[in-house]
Amino acid sequence: MEEKSISFEHIYIKKLISNRNVCAPDWGEEDCVYNYHKFYYFLAGEGKLEIQGDIFYPQPEELYLIPAGVRHSYSHNPRKPVYKCWCHFDLSFQEERELVYHKETVRTKIPKVKMLPLFDRLNHCHPLEEAADILLEKAVLLEIFYHFVLQIDRTLLVSRENNSFIEAVNGYMNGHLTENIDLKELADVVHLHPNYFIRIFQKYYHASPMEYIQMKRLEYAASLMRNHVEWTIEEVGYQSGFHDYRYFGRVFKKRYGITPSAYRGMLRGAGSIKI
Repeated sequence: MEEKSISFEHIYIKKLISNRNVCAPDWGEEDCVYNYHKFYYFLAGEGKLEIQGDIFYPQPEELYLIPAGVRHSYSHNPRKPVYKCWCHFDLSFQEERELVYHKETVRTKIPKVKMLPLFDRLNHCHPLEEAADILLEKAVLLEIFYHFVLQIDRTLLVSRENNSFIEAVNGYMNGHLTENIDLKELADVVHLHPNYFIRIFQKYYHASPMEYIQMKRLEYAASLMRNHVEWTIEEVGYQSGFHDYRYFGRVFKKRYGITPSAYRGMLRGAGSIKI
């Protein structure tokens, strides 16, 4: 009876970036947290994932979904490199709910005869060149998500928490993202002392306020590059709240693994990028 209360009727989903590749020898990161969701579909190689303290050794044809805001580490054996399909994406519900991590809902096994055609179609959508590809991109990503949730316990994957703290803080950050935001401003939004605010914020976002704001700005910058191909990289950085062009380039590469110019090149179909 509990599962019937979960509805996917009002859902928003959007691809940020995707690819299929053999990972570079230095592929890996420790204790990272992102504000987007990740799909990893493993095809070969020896890899390791540590998610919220749980350790996994992915096997071929295993599909992993790492929700946004979840602290995790990943690495592989360079002598037996990981070969995988992957996608970073946004997903939200009309209701105040979100995807959450649970050890039992982070992975499932799906035959590659079913998954590879979907990821290949996702990788070859070009919304900037063909407007209808936006629909195809969403449809394919929803189908991948469908195959995943079909085999796991949805009651463990989707939260039902209606949190006024998150709603108020998100609303303020989204409305002032390109402005200077300091800690006291954010704390005042929810009428808390800054020291206590930090503790509550980290509980929900798994990052400090300033770290999270930077991630939001970088995400906004990526969306601007998708939607304003005529803008220079410097303009994109400025409109995203980064007034130092070189700093913008450094933090963008640290988060996405590629420079802003390389990201734009990939959007224009300028080659395969390994991430």
